[in-house]
Amino acid sequence: MKILLIAPSQKQIYGPNVSPPYPPLGLLMVGAVLKKVSQQEVKLIDVNTEEYSEEKLISHLNDFRPDLVGITCVTPTFGSARDIARVVKKTLPVPVVFGGIHPTIAPEDCIKEKDIDFVVVGEGELTIQEFIEYLNQKRTDFENINGLWHKKAQEIFRGQPRELIKDLDSLPFPAWDLISDLEKYRSPDALRHPVISIMTSRGCPFNCIFCCSKQIFGRTFRARSSDSLMTEIRYYIDEFGAKELHIMDDVFTLNKERAMEICKAILRNKFDLTLSFANGIRADSIDDELLQVLKDTGFQDLGFGVETGDEEILKSIKKSTTKESMRRAFKLAKKFKFNTWGFFIIGLPGETKDTVKKTINFAIELDPDFAKFLILKPFPGSEVYNDFNSHGYIKNFNYDDYGVYTAPVHDLPGLSAKEMLAWQKKAYIRFYLRPRKIIKHLLKIKSLTQLKSNVLMVKFLLNRIFSYGHNPKNS
Repeated sequence: MKILLIAPSQKQIYGPNVSPPYPPLGLLMVGAVLKKVSQQEVKLIDVNTEEYSEEKLISHLNDFRPDLVGITCVTPTFGSARDIARVVKKTLPVPVVFGGIHPTIAPEDCIKEKDIDFVVVGEGELTIQEFIEYLNQKRTDFENINGLWHKKAQEIFRGQPRELIKDLDSLPFPAWDLISDLEKYRSPDALRHPVISIMTSRGCPFNCIFCCSKQIFGRTFRARSSDSLMTEIRYYIDEFGAKELHIMDDVFTLNKERAMEICKAILRNKFDLTLSFANGIRADSIDDELLQVLKDTGFQDLGFGVETGDEEILKSIKKSTTKESMRRAFKLAKKFKFNTWGFFIIGLPGETKDTVKKTINFAIELDPDFAKFLILKPFPGSEVYNDFNSHGYIKNFNYDDYGVYTAPVHDLPGLSAKEMLAWQKKAYIRFYLRPRKIIKHLLKIKSLTQLKSNVLMVKFLLNRIFSYGHNPKNS
């Protein structure tokens, strides 16, 4: 059986003319399961790394002649993924399977589409494995597969939820050999290339109202063993020349002892790697001992989700942290000379002009090396989406506009979408265009690599500021 996996355009997420930072890790995981368990012939197309057109996709389909097509998507790429499904169905009479975050949080959106035959809900590795086994056995009783939705004669069958994968070590390593050229992926904050992304754990026990991670990975923290991770990292260095490792976990430092064990294992193996946390870490999970080990291991940056400078909003979003813990975290990170990132959100419940001012002032007080001021996107499946939808705050339900860097989709009683955009730009200007901040950045540049990294970051941030409100499908 030939299986084609496709990652849709990410313009809706990152904006136009920006290289994707990472390959589609979820598809690489599924591809590895398919190759190991059932010896399928698997090919991956990431339309972000080539000049995509409908004609080129049709050519790929006719050349490879897949028996099955799997497409991943998050909420803002759902429209692009749906367009790809339409082209597939127009070209070949083969089943189309959707999986990923959006199909998990909004399966009804997907299964009702005429060009989508199957939807994988939740962690996909074991579900797709069982599905392929059914196909090989020519079985059609797909309703017995947990985690799989499908249509039969226009009737929708909603499979029972699948249990979370308990033993993550049992999964094969992602099939990075499906990527033809790693150099096409350029994370703007990476210091060295090629960059490999890796997940060491799944599940987050916290309840942030704007997050959908628990919808797919659950609230139970499940961790891989240090031995498994060291074998995987060695493989990436030997086979792909990996120079930098980006950890994709939601809460890598949740268990301090485990985090330190992994770091010490990296040190024992003498891996020549720069390391980074793609999603940041919890401010209340660090101390001197852990930061010293992180520094020794090769971590250069630490990012923290500050979100807001208003205490009441901070409580309402259920982040289970405080402004004081943020102050402590940034002070500790600077003590160990990490490059620091602060992530802030505009447009949270209860937001007003005054609370945004508090957030900007708090960002300046914390003074991270870099700050991102993002406008909230209420993703389907999140608590904030349900709250905003019930109050009529959401004005735009077109998922193409749910990217991080597109215009706001909601108004609040105390802050309109137009005002959110204006305050977002004010935040960037106030934070970055301080003479002290500019001089500090210039003085920190000690090498050509750091200069290039800073230039890339400036371009990245400028693109973010001035591309807000763009229509990615017309870019």
